[in-house]
Amino acid sequence: MKSINFKRQESVLRYTDEQKNGKKKINWDRIIYFLILGLVIFFLIRWIVLNTLYIEADGQVIFESRKIQNVDDSRIIEFKVEEGDEVEAGDTLFSYINDEDEKNADAAGGYGHSNNSSSLSVGDITINKVKSPDWIDKEIFATKKQMALNNSQIRENQKLINSFSANISRLEQEVVLDVIPKSRLDDIYMSIERLEADITQQQSENAYFNTYLAELEKLKALQDAEPKDDNKGINLSSDSNSSSGNGDDEEELRYFVSPIQGTITRIFFENYEVALKSDVIMSIHKPENIKIKAYVSQEDIDEFRIGDEVEIIFPDDTKSTGYIEKFHFTTSRLPEEFQKKYEPTTRSILVDVVPTSPAASKKWQAYYKIAVVIRKSKY
Repeated sequence: MKSINFKRQESVLRYTDEQKNGKKKINWDRIIYFLILGLVIFFLIRWIVLNTLYIEADGQVIFESRKIQNVDDSRIIEFKVEEGDEVEAGDTLFSYINDEDEKNADAAGGYGHSNNSSSLSVGDITINKVKSPDWIDKEIFATKKQMALNNSQIRENQKLINSFSANISRLEQEVVLDVIPKSRLDDIYMSIERLEADITQQQSENAYFNTYLAELEKLKALQDAEPKDDNKGINLSSDSNSSSGNGDDEEELRYFVSPIQGTITRIFFENYEVALKSDVIMSIHKPENIKIKAYVSQEDIDEFRIGDEVEIIFPDDTKSTGYIEKFHFTTSRLPEEFQKKYEPTTRSILVDVVPTSPAASKKWQAYYKIAVVIRKSKY
């Protein structure tokens, strides 16, 4: 008979110290998995909430800006201000010599020997020797002529815009039907934008010329009131050093004064450089009429109304509030900084958003030309 007694051996299983002490190993893979899953769920919910409850649009903070240009070619002698300086209307910005005066001075053997100064820029307050008594009338006539030319060009550009706009609908249909390439339609849009930019520039020039004419009228009134002396000409200078008429260099200097109150943001030239009349010498920003130009998708335009309050989100995640002041009648191409690459060019509705309070207006001043997000609740 077989024996049923077996020799029982000890178990060969071994336990680690952690198992003996009742501790379990941390499963990091599971923790990382749940963290990633939680982040995915969070962003998914956030995306659904933002797209369901809110409408967003891109925008830029802008306010009044004046580009300072001379009406004649000139050599800048010395800037009296620096970038960042606050200026008042009437403050001297820079001294300069007109190109014509400089040529006459060179022909006479140096500065200070030419007495035929005969032109004036906006804000020029120093006229030392004027040989021709009717130079102001000539300047007024030339300025009005230039304004008339600008107005004529504005009308012609507007006619072209209307002509292009009338054909856009037909061209869009032909693009959909593959009758013409989309690039042709994009060229039309670009042409319209260039024409609109030209109109804006010409209107700015006319506003500039209006200020110039006002200065000329004041000087004409002073000229009529001053006793005339053919030998000495007319002296309207506020600087006693430039009124002696003794041929000093100061007699050739002219002074350009600020037409508005604001902040000097950019100076594009250095002392003694030559600035053509087409060149922008400096820019002055006036932190008034501050607003945000928002680009609203055409699909979302029904959700916006004049007077609606919106939330402004700045790049540093700070927030402010504003309300819709105005809609522009024409659509505009989305700026390059807002346009996604490799996507067809889109056109948006331009909306002006203004601050709700002086505190908000002051906050916006620090974000000039910076992209912001406009957010509005659907409910």
